[in-house]
Amino acid sequence: MGMAEPNDWKKARNGLVAVLRMRTDPVGVKLLKASEMAELSDVKVLRTTAVCQMIAMSRYGKEGGIVAASVGGVKCLWATACLGMTRSPERLVRGDLNRAFVRDEMAGKALQDMIFAIGDGSRPYGGILTAPLDLFPGEPDVVVMYLTPGQALKVILALSYDRGEVTENPITGQAAVCQSIARAMISGKVAIEIPCVGDRMYGLVQDDELVVVVPASRTRQILDGMKGTDAFAPYPFTPFLWWPALFPPEFEPTRSELDLD
Repeated sequence: MGMAEPNDWKKARNGLVAVLRMRTDPVGVKLLKASEMAELSDVKVLRTTAVCQMIAMSRYGKEGGIVAASVGGVKCLWATACLGMTRSPERLVRGDLNRAFVRDEMAGKALQDMIFAIGDGSRPYGGILTAPLDLFPGEPDVVVMYLTPGQALKVILALSYDRGEVTENPITGQAAVCQSIARAMISGKVAIEIPCVGDRMYGLVQDDELVVVVPASRTRQILDGMKGTDAFAPYPFTPFLWWPALFPPEFEPTRSELDLD
């Protein structure tokens, strides 16, 4: 189900945007080893950023949204740990960063245990590249989309179309896009999350948006599944209107008014 030719990603982007009527572009994301970061050319390398900010640049910025950052340029510890650019430090594993959101240390640790982090076990990457999907320079690891609940439902239906598959990841509301990228890469499954506070502050995520991350190799499956479900569930979903319309009695014409010449 992979899509190897660059032109395929332009077709994939156009298909996703057209079927889902997306307001912003789907974004390709690739995690890079330190040696790959050093080899980048024709890509703007950001020195002080966040992954959610980079994705916002890519989904709003077109050519200006082809950006990369090394681990030193990503200022969010959650992001660097989730994406395996740093090993998860003890203060993160303990849940210290969650203390603003929870009652006590035990709750902070329990919450952190549910946040998927590659850095809990290894540190394979040294940077990250994001770009609008149709302009991605090479092969992305995952495709990130910010969708309304209705649009996300269309993706869920498409995922189920072939084999009845469903999404199973926990919804934590923390490190949302970063852990979803990591989870989709490692599991090979679609991840859906509620964008976190940081995503709303630095990534300009709107109140009606969810984040949906699709492993790049499964993009064709999603496109085919959306086509397969169009007969019954086209987006936007068609309302059923064959029911009697009822008005307050004072709004309805009376019998005598109907009989007026």
